[in-house]
Amino acid sequence: MNNRYITNLGRDSVKSYCIEKKVAWPLYVWKALIPEAMVTEIDILQKLILLLAKIKKLNDHAILDSLKISGDLIDTVKKSCIDKNYLTKDLNLTEKGIGVLTQSNSLVSDVEATVNYEKILVFRDAITGDIIPNFSLTNLPQGYADKDDRLVLEENYLYKKKPTFHEINIALKTRKNISNIIKAEKKDYAAESTEMSSSSFPFDIDNEVDWEVVGDDGEVIEQVKNEENVDMDLDRNPTFVKIWDDVPETILVDSSLYVDPDVPHKLNVVSPFGNNEDMWFTSHLISHAKKDSNLQEEIELFFEVARETLKDLYPFNNDLEIELFVKFPAIANYQEFKELREELESVKRVHNRIQDGHEDYDTFFMRCQRTLECMLKLSISKIENRFDVVNRLNKYDFSHQVMQIANDLQIEVPRNLTSPQFYDRMFQVAKLKGNSIKDRALFLLFDARYNQESKSLYVLKAMPEFYHSINLIADLRNKTVHYNTDEIDYHVKAEQVVKQVDLIVSVLFSHFFGR
Repeated sequence: MNNRYITNLGRDSVKSYCIEKKVAWPLYVWKALIPEAMVTEIDILQKLILLLAKIKKLNDHAILDSLKISGDLIDTVKKSCIDKNYLTKDLNLTEKGIGVLTQSNSLVSDVEATVNYEKILVFRDAITGDIIPNFSLTNLPQGYADKDDRLVLEENYLYKKKPTFHEINIALKTRKNISNIIKAEKKDYAAESTEMSSSSFPFDIDNEVDWEVVGDDGEVIEQVKNEENVDMDLDRNPTFVKIWDDVPETILVDSSLYVDPDVPHKLNVVSPFGNNEDMWFTSHLISHAKKDSNLQEEIELFFEVARETLKDLYPFNNDLEIELFVKFPAIANYQEFKELREELESVKRVHNRIQDGHEDYDTFFMRCQRTLECMLKLSISKIENRFDVVNRLNKYDFSHQVMQIANDLQIEVPRNLTSPQFYDRMFQVAKLKGNSIKDRALFLLFDARYNQESKSLYVLKAMPEFYHSINLIADLRNKTVHYNTDEIDYHVKAEQVVKQVDLIVSVLFSHFFGR
């Protein structure tokens, strides 16, 4: 095996925001001559024009009108057929046109009609021994790069035999079938990706595609293959495909595994030849990995590392499109923030219902309050010396102490938060118990005053209206739960509160969790 690999055989590049692992894929390559008609994929409109020319109906406008095909389009396709030497200028079929038309109906075309040979490269997958269903390259690129830091797939040297026409014929059928699947996917506006299984191995194809038995509509055809009866007589004609080289060149080509942050539960493969072969290469990599425990471990390790990397960059499964998850992906992805994540999702769902006209304000303000209680508890849990803080409190002069701290720190604290009843509850907050939004909010004030390494001071300075917002949310929650009769525009208040919740969570999370 060479210690270098081809940089690019036409593969697509992986988007910069994806997590990528380069793969060096081993191939054997032969120079070959192959009938041009075998590798020509005829356009359906060109085929129609050639068929009409064959039966001398090309000037029958009634047929074309019945198909609702414009005259301009017909003229364009005619010119294309003439340019490709399928038709003469007087619109008669050429020998090449006859050959390519026959080829479009059956892969095994009339040899005598196929007179033009094309120089191509034929590749054999060194992993599985299969002929690669790609016949578009005529020369190897000149650019090379070292294989360092790439996952190198080890080849099996049993597969170096020269390709037979029968093998190439099968690969050409596979090429056509891949095209059928691509067309079917585009028609349905959805390309299927390889799903991660519930097991540790992040690939799952329960029924791997047999690329030799795919119909024109992209569906797999159920049939039993009889290898002894499949076009074997074609191998007897040595002029049908001409392989120049007795010994192939061995190369490593550039491929990739990658994880897309938009679908982090899936592992994708980029083939060396471009996205039309991605599915084919994926199935081959899966097949090989199931037999090679070392390769499987490499893939699983990459997938695990990719997921960990993406955790801090992109929110997984953000179906509700919550902006806080985009701003702080860790909330969406880390287990330690599961409770906060679920509360924020609840707020979003109820807010969406309100936007749709449902006046579920009681549930909305309750969810907002619980979200902030959860965020405050998480923040306070990061204060290591919180018991030192509460031990500085004065039970008998608590109200004055609160007002004095607020004055010293120049932080506005509503008078209702200075009540002596909060004294005992501060100890419960330090123990991470209790669930009052006001208790936990007030604890930050004492932490800001008595903790020299406090992050609470920066939080309170960043939100001058913090305590007024806490008061407002708690008050609205009480009024809606007790069916208050005051004339309040709860819709306006809801829009105000949802912004305040977003701000408070943002400031607390960024300061206490540094993300």
